[in-house]
Amino acid sequence: MKSKMKFKHLDRQYEEIKDQIHQAITDVLESGQYIQGENVKKLEKELADYTGSKFCITCANGTDALTLCLLSIGINNRDVVFVPDLTFVASAEAIVQAGGIPVFVDVDLETWTISPEDLKHKIKIINEETDLIPKAVISVDLFGNPADYDQIRQICKEHNLKLIVDGAQSFGSEYRGESTLKIGDFSTTSFFPAKNLGCYGDGGAIFTDDPEYANTVRSLCFHGKSLTESGIYERVGMNSRLDEIQAAILRVKLKHFEEFEKNQIQKNAELIRNLIQENSDKAHNNMNLSVQKIQKESNPVLSQFSILFDSEERRDWVKKKMEEEGILTQIYYLFPLRMQQAYSEYDLNLLRLKSEQMLKNSRSISNRILSIPFDAYLSDSEINQIIQVVFQIRLCLSEFRNQ
Repeated sequence: MKSKMKFKHLDRQYEEIKDQIHQAITDVLESGQYIQGENVKKLEKELADYTGSKFCITCANGTDALTLCLLSIGINNRDVVFVPDLTFVASAEAIVQAGGIPVFVDVDLETWTISPEDLKHKIKIINEETDLIPKAVISVDLFGNPADYDQIRQICKEHNLKLIVDGAQSFGSEYRGESTLKIGDFSTTSFFPAKNLGCYGDGGAIFTDDPEYANTVRSLCFHGKSLTESGIYERVGMNSRLDEIQAAILRVKLKHFEEFEKNQIQKNAELIRNLIQENSDKAHNNMNLSVQKIQKESNPVLSQFSILFDSEERRDWVKKKMEEEGILTQIYYLFPLRMQQAYSEYDLNLLRLKSEQMLKNSRSISNRILSIPFDAYLSDSEINQIIQVVFQIRLCLSEFRNQ
């Protein structure tokens, strides 16, 4: 039986930094301070400095980070929040948890991020044909690729919408020379272990330059507690705090990310792109595939590397063959959000009738996408192995055609 190539090499990362990690955890245990201690305060300052944001508030996870942003702007049950149709379910889940209505927006067929054209179309429908109130846009930097923020920010400005950047997958990415975690009225990230900057559990953070928003989010994280008066709870909040051990781990990993991982992720992404292009040029169109187009004016740090095939059947066949060779793959995401059972009731009849064609890209991509192993710790030989298997399979397409 072939040995499997891991999808993410968290074990290799740990080996690189385990001495610092062990010391950081030991220091916390010996301090006896496990909640809201010095590591949390220092991490928030370091993250704010890294992103160029004025304020960073850590929380329990990336989903809470989105929910806290929405709660802080007072979302209610007549308010609409626009969200890409192709993303992880948390992007829509936070809207519902905060009391709002998600309206799904198609993605660009090349960059796979929220489509400015469809966003304008959905805003027009809501304004002209419903009594709902457009309130905010959640823009997801899918797989680390920034959205088209020149257009998205202009649309938000024209319609008085708050912009929330879901940067759960894009820590380290930049747009026009600044961190994507500085772009929105709020920006959020996740510290789930497999993310670009991940802890050894769950964690998240909110970034903003607005002091009022920052204070509201910080209060909401701690049950709605007043930041100035002891024992006073000013609002209904939640219990969403990053613990001291995870903060200590993240401080070690942030330094390592800056010194090594960011550049290595970008190097590996470039190598994979070049190898795919070289092999595609040799394929003479026997196997049509493409990769995610990098957004203009951006410098992404990808969290996943994905290949788009010309059909669902070929994608599934290649996935099977790759796994027979010991190369684990994933499909992100099997269905667009509007097709998930939990969110079918939000696929409003009016929008469905008027937008059927405008949501075609998200379904087309989900039908044909395949994510391959990718991180800072893949060796050049492993990358070559992955690409060789993809294009060796091309030579055996007669088997696929005869199935």
